[in-house]
Amino acid sequence: MAGSTVATDTRIKPPSARRWIIPLLAPLIGLIIAALMVTPMLGAKAENLPVAIVNADSGVTLPTGETINAGAQAVENLTSADQQALDFTLMTSGQSTEELLEDEGYYAVLEIPADFSQAAAAAQAGTGEAAALTATVDQSKTMMGVQTATNALTAMGQNSPVAINVTTINKIPTEWGFAGSFAPMMLFIGTFISSLVSSVLLAGSHPVSQTRGTTAWVNAGLQVVYGAVAALLVGFGTTWVVQSITDFSLPFTELALFLSALSAGYIALTTGFVNLLGTKGVAFSALTMLLGTATLSVPRQFLPSFWSEWIYPWIPARFAGQGTRDILYAGEPWLNPNVGAFFWMVAIGLVLIAVAALKNRTPKEVAA
Repeated sequence: MAGSTVATDTRIKPPSARRWIIPLLAPLIGLIIAALMVTPMLGAKAENLPVAIVNADSGVTLPTGETINAGAQAVENLTSADQQALDFTLMTSGQSTEELLEDEGYYAVLEIPADFSQAAAAAQAGTGEAAALTATVDQSKTMMGVQTATNALTAMGQNSPVAINVTTINKIPTEWGFAGSFAPMMLFIGTFISSLVSSVLLAGSHPVSQTRGTTAWVNAGLQVVYGAVAALLVGFGTTWVVQSITDFSLPFTELALFLSALSAGYIALTTGFVNLLGTKGVAFSALTMLLGTATLSVPRQFLPSFWSEWIYPWIPARFAGQGTRDILYAGEPWLNPNVGAFFWMVAIGLVLIAVAALKNRTPKEVAA
């Protein structure tokens, strides 16, 4: 109506409860995040680390008719020793040291030589010296586990009448120094952060859930194609950056392909969650990093029971850590058993992307 005026409510609205609650929740959320990262490390207990005993000694009968079985006595002394760090298991399968360390998951193998009893008898008679035990530690295992096994076996040798010679296989290159132990963590974090950023940008540039019909499926296909390219860039880029910063001589191609597979898993998974939930979907992938950081360096046996039983079996970080160590220190190819976990991540991510496309939601109309 001409000449009419519209009354405007100029009263200041009181702040919503959300405005007051969010600042109070922020510190709480920060504490929860910190707790998820540090609890498994602070709660770790150095106990029950698996060590295999291989006893090749069958004893010896002296001319006097006395039988000496020093090997069996050594096994008894080791398994009944007053210590909690190592969990000794006597092996009877005849597997080699390398097979026990690689296939059975032992951190170390303690070998009793075939002439152990004979040498003990000679030492007792004053005509020879007692034989030493040989402990082989696999340095391609978690850093804390390797340190615990090495220190515990060395201490047992020093405090026992029987010497223990500690050796290592799959050694961390000496020239890498202290940083060599942290290389798997650096590579994982670099790959994770780059993959997370790539996922958010990818989901935003080719949205699926806000489009309909053919367009949604075209965007889903583009997300998959660009995601694969991004994964290769992340894998090779992360390897190049770490090699440039540290000046390590890395097995570049094998490591880059492995990290590309890890990146593909995180990109697919995160993109799928973001398609369904928006930027809040990033929290699911971030949670896997927070829950799994400790598994990069702490053995499963040391973790609190919740992490050991419910987190360790599936968390991507532990597969990433072990696979990276196998490539760096043991010379394994990129397509090792740990890659299977990343393929599952890709499969789940593809399902989430497809579900987002099938939702076929109508784009929100924006008022002019």
